[in-house]
Amino acid sequence: MELDSWGQPARGLREYVRLVASACGSGEAFSVRTERPLSGYIPLEERVAAFPELDVALVWDERTGWRSALEPASGKELITLSYLDTSLCPTPAEVAEFAANPGAGAATPVRAEVDVLALLSEFAVVRLR
Repeated sequence: MELDSWGQPARGLREYVRLVASACGSGEAFSVRTERPLSGYIPLEERVAAFPELDVALVWDERTGWRSALEPASGKELITLSYLDTSLCPTPAEVAEFAANPGAGAATPVRAEVDVLALLSEFAVVRLR
């Protein structure tokens, strides 16, 4: 099921991932998927010392939250390094801290029974600057 592209949850997902990308120093380099399961992707500039030849990315999934992953050059499946197990939608600052040391997270994802669409919708609210 795809979300309404302009609906509040879809806008919230884009804004949330944009804020996280900005906090991680990735600027506008990110993508989101508005089909269920919802997901977000942010390529990171830094590499992991143990795997200097592989790119690293942050991946968000509505079921597991954030994880760090290695990107094999061959285009195969991403290899999960670790999960940020604090909450499903932690603050961008928390995710940026996790991104600074992508292999130091948890071995298992966060397990939360929350309404992810409601969480994401909160990020769609226009904030006056």
